[in-house]
Amino acid sequence: MASASPLEYLFSIGREHRLTDPAWRALRATDPLATVFHEDGWLSALTASWSYYRLEWLVARDPGGLLIGAMPIIRSRRYGLSQCLSLPYGAPGTPLATNDTVRGALLAAWWRMAREPLVVRAQATLFLPPGFPPIGDGDGWPASHRSVETTQLLDLSPGFDRIWSDVFDGGIRRSCAKTERDGVTIHADALPESVATLDRLYRAQAGAWRNHTPFPERFLAEVVQRLPESATVWRAVHAGQTIAAQLVLVDRTVGWSWISPNTAEGKRLRAPTLLYRHVIEDLARRGLRWFNFGGSRGNPALEEFKSSLGGRPHDLPTGRVEAPWFRPLHRLQYRLRGIRE
Repeated sequence: MASASPLEYLFSIGREHRLTDPAWRALRATDPLATVFHEDGWLSALTASWSYYRLEWLVARDPGGLLIGAMPIIRSRRYGLSQCLSLPYGAPGTPLATNDTVRGALLAAWWRMAREPLVVRAQATLFLPPGFPPIGDGDGWPASHRSVETTQLLDLSPGFDRIWSDVFDGGIRRSCAKTERDGVTIHADALPESVATLDRLYRAQAGAWRNHTPFPERFLAEVVQRLPESATVWRAVHAGQTIAAQLVLVDRTVGWSWISPNTAEGKRLRAPTLLYRHVIEDLARRGLRWFNFGGSRGNPALEEFKSSLGGRPHDLPTGRVEAPWFRPLHRLQYRLRGIRE
């Protein structure tokens, strides 16, 4: 690890089980790396939906006790063993801080936590927008435990009219026109019945997704209820039936496509294409900077589809630690639960 900066001696790193400090809200409001996944609504939806999830914090405080940085961690504790996830399901748990020295120290503290004896698995994913400088030089994470998760981002700054004419390929524009002629309409709201429909479509598809453990049934409803200003269910409807849906989360600069299930009829009518078109138009007109399509789970056809909508690969730095003896046990658990790898 690089030698400590003098600034590092002006603060301390600790762990806390609750963080109600007003300074945390100030960090969320000012740090350019803050996302919807740092919001209390998202974090409380996780702990309300998984009985074995506990929220913990790595915190940095100055000598007067003022909060100057924090990193949320979900600890999944079972049978006396822990997994430390920042955050589950690949959501970024990037530490927020008043400066990069503090941010780097929080990442180094996460690495120390990941190597504790009763921690069998730990993962941290960071979202650094394009052009944002790397945080340190790995901050104590050895190369063997560093990797990237790849998502696809669309730059919304040109505005939707230019995205429609210059970024979407011609096939996308023709597909949207045909889908509209076929009578597909788009609806956006956060009504309980829309959330229930989204959940039903998700459960019909989730079993076929690779390396994906299905959410508890209450999770999507908890997210939408606890993030009333940030979560919207978008639906493509044909002949009175929802044939494709998408849960979109927003923060100050990014719109996140969290899940986007569809049906065979939706695929036939290319409803997901029209759905994405309306989501992207809405986010661009609201002045957001990026649309995050999410990863493609190793599916080349899905990656190509997102590329046709302007999605460009973007790497998310990831730290991952797993006890060697736990890895085969974890994979066996996946197989017994019918989860595809």
